[in-house]
Amino acid sequence: MRRFLMPAVALLLLGSATTTAHAFQTEQHEFSGVTRITGDGVSGDVTIKPTDGRQVRIELFQDVTPSENFQGEVEQSGSSVRIKERWSGRNTHGRVHWTVYLPQNGDPVQIIWDTASGDLSAEGVAVNLRFDTASGDLDLTGVILVDGSRFDTASGDITLTAMTVSDDCDFDTASGDITLEDVTLGTGCEFSTASGDIDLLNVTNPTRGKFSTASGDVRASGSRGAFDLSSASGNVRISDCELTDQGDFSSASGDVVVRFGRLPGHDLSVSSASGDVELQADDFGSNYTLVMVARKDRGRISCPMSFTTEEEFEKNGRTYMRKTVKVGSGGPEIMLSTASGSVRVRR
Repeated sequence: MRRFLMPAVALLLLGSATTTAHAFQTEQHEFSGVTRITGDGVSGDVTIKPTDGRQVRIELFQDVTPSENFQGEVEQSGSSVRIKERWSGRNTHGRVHWTVYLPQNGDPVQIIWDTASGDLSAEGVAVNLRFDTASGDLDLTGVILVDGSRFDTASGDITLTAMTVSDDCDFDTASGDITLEDVTLGTGCEFSTASGDIDLLNVTNPTRGKFSTASGDVRASGSRGAFDLSSASGNVRISDCELTDQGDFSSASGDVVVRFGRLPGHDLSVSSASGDVELQADDFGSNYTLVMVARKDRGRISCPMSFTTEEEFEKNGRTYMRKTVKVGSGGPEIMLSTASGSVRVRR
């Protein structure tokens, strides 16, 4: 077992300071044969970067006052490396930053990190990542996330850019925003936030991925695939997207607005409990079924096409209108429904 303690008094580099109790320090170590890295942090940020070398390199930067109140530990046991932050003293403050360099060639390393308030950023690496923080952000660029990666934060933002997310990856934040741009998703990926917004730009999702927020808005544009997008009290807006499988767009109390260049060739459900629902397409094609449902006493249905059928039905003691437009053989079914808002179809 290789064990390294990185206390304030044992340094590779010591920065200038006005007193002996305040100095910035940096240290680095290299390890061979590493397949797994675990981190137990308090407030230190983490950056993951690629290296052309064949070894894992770990660098620690610390600027803590008093410096003797912080100790960073790095320990190797077999193919695993363990990192731990030890803080002491009541009046300790400062900044700690870990940088982990992963070899570009070779199998992806698994990194499991648990911290109270540190951020995580990564670029240009392939990694299996499991990160748990109370209030830190996640910012990944040019990364390949291996199957089963997880990220959980109470109040941090999640930002993924120009990268690939493999199967069964989950991302959860209690009050942060979720932003994906130029991202390809695997099977079974889920993204959720309690009170933040969700933005999807140029996202490719071959299978039905789930994106949900309790009180924020959901926006998707220029994306392709199968999507399940929902908000409890915010709006859902979809524009210039291509559905390659079934889709489900919903809000409990917000509006849902969907705009396509061409009507999808797959079943689609667009719904709101108390908001308006709107569908617009430049080209509806020649084979589809539109089903529009709204409460008779609170909503209205407007559509530029002639209705094939019109009927009323009772549900939970309320009277609803259901109007249908069937073209060709009926094609995919596009269901547009609201409990107390209006349904609008536009060309």
